[in-house]
Amino acid sequence: MSSDSVETQVVGGSVEGPKHEGTDTPCQDAWAERQLPDGRFVVAVGDGLGSATHSHEGSAIATETVVDHLEAYLESTETIERREAQDALKAGFVAAREAIAAAASERDIDTAELATTLLAVVGGPGGLAGAGAGDGGAVYGVEDSYQLLFPREESVADLGASYKTFPLTHDDWEQYYRSGFADDWDRISVVSDGVEEWCWENTEEINPSWFRSAFDLVGTAPDPESASEKLRTALDNDNYRLSSDDKTVVMGLREPDETDGPGVSETADSQPERDATVAEAVKSAPEESGSSASGGVEASSDEDSDPHGRQTAASITEVVESMHSVTLVVEPPERQQFEVVARKPPIWGRKSCKLEKLLDEFGVGPDDIDSLLGREVPCTLVGSGDTRRPVIEWERLIGGPGTSRAHPSESPGRSR
Repeated sequence: MSSDSVETQVVGGSVEGPKHEGTDTPCQDAWAERQLPDGRFVVAVGDGLGSATHSHEGSAIATETVVDHLEAYLESTETIERREAQDALKAGFVAAREAIAAAASERDIDTAELATTLLAVVGGPGGLAGAGAGDGGAVYGVEDSYQLLFPREESVADLGASYKTFPLTHDDWEQYYRSGFADDWDRISVVSDGVEEWCWENTEEINPSWFRSAFDLVGTAPDPESASEKLRTALDNDNYRLSSDDKTVVMGLREPDETDGPGVSETADSQPERDATVAEAVKSAPEESGSSASGGVEASSDEDSDPHGRQTAASITEVVESMHSVTLVVEPPERQQFEVVARKPPIWGRKSCKLEKLLDEFGVGPDDIDSLLGREVPCTLVGSGDTRRPVIEWERLIGGPGTSRAHPSESPGRSR
């Protein structure tokens, strides 16, 4: 991945957390990016502290300042070298702190009222360098492997609580400043802590399924604007609204094949159908569809030999996987086969849709969906006469409506 002809598509989105709805508090996250004609780029993400009255301004100032600084660095050199890039990042963070202090002085407020975290990445054919002050993180991918670009804050600081952080504006920020470099990469994602419940497994481990699915989601878009809109829509669905925090995800994808254009994996003729599927997947409507127009998954049968409401088990006789859905051909005893179409989630990892819960029940990962073949699922034959039909009993399969699920904890805001 070292060709100078490689282009980089940068897409991103921020969504306001549910805690801001009905209030005068704006989204406190901010992000910025710059792209050079040769494919090199800069991205930055800032997360203003909820306890700071002007943190939305602080995050905007920090991200714009560090991006300006790093763009100037890229324009002064033809390659990205480890030492020089890391020096430029550190200088950019210092410049961002100075800009925030100047803004606080101009507004006659304490710098703490503009408190924000800051993450920044500079990349191109020569490598990828990044740094962070505060929470959030950056993950890069090579083929199908994902790694942290620099350590998460939790691994270098004893925070004491999940809502605490040492932001860029803290006096001791340098003690918890982290940086890193990667020679080889083909994708990068920078995220605020609003999505931490989904993208991290623990302090030092990432959730690769989440990042893989996120890149798949934006990779189907015909242009960066459409990709960013897909991302924002996904981040604001019911799944992610379980966390009340603002959420920001910025992604960079390297595309060496210029024949399709950046991020385009399908022809223009196939795109409208795929877009419609993604749009349906991120709505709060039922995630499965069948031959019936109702919210359940069902299929009709001409046979009527079974008693009304009889519970039985159906075998999965065929599994057909497409980009955005999985079709299961299910055969109850002595009944006709029927199909269940389950939509894939826009981003894997939270087990919030029935397909993910089904896979989890059988210990199957999203890359091994074919192994559902031959498994049995509970169903009930309902109706009478010509209307008798089998219905999958999802509640019996995945624990029922009373099954507990861990929700992101509600916190009073992160302290400095």
